[in-house]
Amino acid sequence: MASVVAAPSDSSTVLSAGQSSYSVSGANDVVTAAAGDTITDLGSALLVKIGFNAGTLTLASFGGDAAGVIDLVGGAGGYATAAAAYAALANDGHGNSTLSLGGGSLHLTGVTKEMLSVGAFKIG
Repeated sequence: MASVVAAPSDSSTVLSAGQSSYSVSGANDVVTAAAGDTITDLGSALLVKIGFNAGTLTLASFGGDAAGVIDLVGGAGGYATAAAAYAALANDGHGNSTLSLGGGSLHLTGVTKEMLSVGAFKIG
């Protein structure tokens, strides 16, 4: 597994090839996620882009980033609106939540639905 850490003061863009683990600690970083990625949000205003072939992804510590956004590119997962994506987000009863992406899912570890809002989602 590869590991990438964005510098704390950088605005970085990471394009994943999949099966990677990232800790992103900068501000205004952009991560284009791929199947099998695990992304830990240690920064602010992280933009996570998820496409149709995302498979299963894990996003950790995202609830602490009030300006973070999950961009479902082209309506990935079949969501037409941010409100529809937020409504589909489900708590697992263990302090985590999951969003179905059709052929995969996004697991938000340490993040319950109540920690987020519709504003945490974008259809790009």
